[in-house]
Amino acid sequence: MAQNHARLWAAAAVGAERAEADCLLASLRWHVGDRAGQWLHLQLALDAVEGGPHTPTLARVYAAHANACLRAEQPAEAVRWADRALATAGGALDVVRRALADKGSALLELGPDHAAEGLALLDNAIAQARAVHDLDTLGRAVNNGLPARWQGLPPLAAWQIYDDAHALVTGLGCETAAGKVVRQGVDLAEQSGQWQRGWDIVIARLPVETDAVERVVLSVKAALLALERGLDDEAVALHERVVVEGHGMDQYWARIYMALLDVAVSARLRGQGEALRSLTRYRAAVTAQEHQRRAYRSAQAGLWALDAGVSPAQVRGFLAATGVKPEHPGARASFAHLECALLETEGSVAAAVAAGRDAVDCMDLPASWRADAHTRLGRCLLRTGLVSEARRQVGIALEMLAQWPGWRRRTAEQVRSRLDAPHRELTVREREVSALVVEGLPNRVIAERLGVSPRTIAVHVSRILAKTNCRSRTELAVSILRPVS
Repeated sequence: MAQNHARLWAAAAVGAERAEADCLLASLRWHVGDRAGQWLHLQLALDAVEGGPHTPTLARVYAAHANACLRAEQPAEAVRWADRALATAGGALDVVRRALADKGSALLELGPDHAAEGLALLDNAIAQARAVHDLDTLGRAVNNGLPARWQGLPPLAAWQIYDDAHALVTGLGCETAAGKVVRQGVDLAEQSGQWQRGWDIVIARLPVETDAVERVVLSVKAALLALERGLDDEAVALHERVVVEGHGMDQYWARIYMALLDVAVSARLRGQGEALRSLTRYRAAVTAQEHQRRAYRSAQAGLWALDAGVSPAQVRGFLAATGVKPEHPGARASFAHLECALLETEGSVAAAVAAGRDAVDCMDLPASWRADAHTRLGRCLLRTGLVSEARRQVGIALEMLAQWPGWRRRTAEQVRSRLDAPHRELTVREREVSALVVEGLPNRVIAERLGVSPRTIAVHVSRILAKTNCRSRTELAVSILRPVS
């Protein structure tokens, strides 16, 4: 009997060693971009110890699964594995810290109803990790809680949270988390419309970033910022770096980032034909299910391509091919923005106004994209004769772009310049007449439509031409229909 127990414990010890090794290998595979390799080694680790005694190694395997599910954006599964790790951890405090960090992070992913509990668990993990200098757990817990901590705060307060987090992880030498915190900082810069702040922190981080996946994603973000500002050479160099370093990476969200940059560079610098081809490459970059997890990225890709001259029909075909829809997670605002742009390009100005109003009411868009939605809405309102409301929308856009130099601000300034041209605002009736003039209808037909005399319409048209500084009905129609670029 004693010999049998000895053999069982010896086998368990061998299994524990194998499981610990496989957990380590799983983490290494993830960090080089091999998602499939991560799951393989985690399964091998589980096979080595599950069914045996509850040991710290079993709890560590459960914790490793929780972390992998969190990375795979399966928060409910991550909570389940973290609870199993906590239940079997015993005195293994390293497992407790890791499980607390992953469960807290997963709860935040499950939505605002779980935010308070999630942040409390992360605070617990941070306190325990700082006490024993567990930098890996500390870094993850700090980074994963940042968006929830600054949600709804004014930019100054949000940046203070970022600065404190960055100082903490860098001051303790927590290099595994520093790049991730900087990535969150770039997101904050985009949300708050502060181009220079985002550019400074990402450019400072890139030369020292050691994690391959993080370095690629940061390079994408830097390149997109460069395109916004018109730093074309920097954008191209960063894009080339991404193509080389990102080859073979298996994280779908990183591949989507890379494909989006391909579309943006093609659209801004290489013209309509290459922009259209880049949409095909974007669609092929990941599976339909993975596209649906980042549906708003597809809408952003469509906007880049549309602005490069790709037709609305081709953009709609691209969206249908990826299978993304407005009801997919986080996509409603981006799709409303895109729909406004599509309808404007198609000449359906009234419908574009409705979509634009929906877009600007959404707070989910980054400041630069939301400002773009205000500009497009203002441009469409101008084309319908609603000058005062158009001026208000463009004013909002320019205010949001005050710290965001580049082509978006220049576009808004061009629309404002047109709005500021000498004219007096049209009356409601004059706007109705203008819309019918644009359709090419003669005064007699317009009069029948509106139930007045042709002479009354002639007077309206004369006043409209005077107010808009147009010399003819044709010039009036062109001035209303011509988009401002």
